[in-house]
Amino acid sequence: MRALALVSLVSISVLAQDAKPKPVAVPIASRLPAGATALLEFRGVAGKLRALLASPLGQQLLAHDAVQAFRASDQGRKLLMGDAFVRGINGTGIMGVLDALASKDIAIAVYDTPQKALAVARVDGVEIKKLIAAATLFAKGQIQIVEPESDAGPALYRAGPIYYSVDNELLVVSTVEALARQVRAPTGRASVLGQANIAQARRHAGDADVFAYVDLETYGKNLAQNGKPKDLAQALLLGAFAYYVPQAPWAGVGLRIDADENGWNLDVNANSPAPEKRQQPVEDAFCGTLPTLPFRLPERTLGVVRMRRSLRSVWAHREALIADVGIPKLIEFESNFSNITYMSFVEEFLPNVGEEFVLIGTRRLWKADETAPAIRMPQGAILWPIRNKKNWATKVQLTFNQFVSIINFNQGQNGGDPLLASSVTHKDVVIHTSRYHREDADKRPPFYMNFTPSVAIVNDHLVVASTVDIVRELIDAQNGETAALGGVNAGVWLEPGEIRLALQENRETLVAQSMLEDGSSRANAEQKIDVALELARYVRDVRVTTKAADGKLSVSLRLALQTPEKRTR
Repeated sequence: MRALALVSLVSISVLAQDAKPKPVAVPIASRLPAGATALLEFRGVAGKLRALLASPLGQQLLAHDAVQAFRASDQGRKLLMGDAFVRGINGTGIMGVLDALASKDIAIAVYDTPQKALAVARVDGVEIKKLIAAATLFAKGQIQIVEPESDAGPALYRAGPIYYSVDNELLVVSTVEALARQVRAPTGRASVLGQANIAQARRHAGDADVFAYVDLETYGKNLAQNGKPKDLAQALLLGAFAYYVPQAPWAGVGLRIDADENGWNLDVNANSPAPEKRQQPVEDAFCGTLPTLPFRLPERTLGVVRMRRSLRSVWAHREALIADVGIPKLIEFESNFSNITYMSFVEEFLPNVGEEFVLIGTRRLWKADETAPAIRMPQGAILWPIRNKKNWATKVQLTFNQFVSIINFNQGQNGGDPLLASSVTHKDVVIHTSRYHREDADKRPPFYMNFTPSVAIVNDHLVVASTVDIVRELIDAQNGETAALGGVNAGVWLEPGEIRLALQENRETLVAQSMLEDGSSRANAEQKIDVALELARYVRDVRVTTKAADGKLSVSLRLALQTPEKRTR
């Protein structure tokens, strides 16, 4: 409640201000005393907000049918009435309040606990004092003067648990009287910007519109208590972050958003330093950068996941990297692997696999003579670089046949269609594939008919795929290449346009499922699905990348929104 009151008072206190940002010689955060364990800065983002709304995408969104429908709804009319009420008070309305708030530099710091918070904002003191006088009339005596104005500083007020003061340019709000007094009358004290960790985090964030800092030694105790990953999958997924973030002294996040003729670009970058004494097992297993992938991405690609992971190093250092509770599972995994694949996991498999894991998903095209299941699943493939591929050919075939036998045993238990194994050749590459055999071809195919499990060795990569079609596409794509961003350790890249087409192909099935699950009418179910499809039209690019090298951990998110073309159904 105190944090909510703090933010509310800061919001109210700037609503009468001129929306134009003034030149700032020093960051407003420099007024905060040292010792903060968390810091949040808003750096004059109103100009960015105005640019976003004035851009082609912003204008299209404001004119969108959904916005106009909301304005005509009961909620919209209530909002307009509220806007008129606020306009009668400040002359600018709700948007003016938001514009004025966002145009000011605001810094909020926390000292050990959320109950010890301090906020400063650059304001027009004359207008703020007028606002405080008006608020006092509504407060009915709830606002008290703690200390009157003097040579030592402006007057200090108290409203419930909140202390605040305002002079010609600075608004101070705090949940602790002593903190408010420090900013009200500074006496050469140290600033949060002099804290080494905060200074380093701000440098990494650059000219972000919003910056946040957290002291992990204060707030990351739960992270440290979780300890090492409990299984192999968790270790491979999280990589170095699972081991280094709990030991890191701090984390910083910067957010920047820009508008251009193509749309909006939102970038979020989170950074944290790796420990000074880094663990060699972690460095060997999870650090480093992605190489160039010796495939071009197939057509209709939905997304790609790439991770630099050394399974051989993970296994060699498993007792150092995996929690004790997970070691018995690793022993069981090794035994099962040998039984299924006819090869020793340690002596034959590990020495011959590379250090990159790739997952590719594409939208599947069904042939004219094929009857697709009700839900059309995308097709996917896992790629793993291998060495000595000639020695793998027989083992891959034996393993695939074993896999088909296991599937058929389960299908027989459940009365499902059997899986028939076969081999085909595409451009001199042997593909071990399979398909489900259906006795009753007149009925709509069940869900599992989306899959024709297949495996092949393509361009020195072991390819394990959900369909034979995507293996053929990868064989066709092996003469190209896909470069990785410099220094990237792992990443996810999505293609929103293809994802939207995949959703569109399943629209009728998704509507039917929504009706069954929610008990809603067809019209409401269609509206919900169509809203998701409409939102997808505005997304141009989504990517998440990580870096774990040179003593630095970072995660970057890029979300690009576009001005879509005319609707297509």
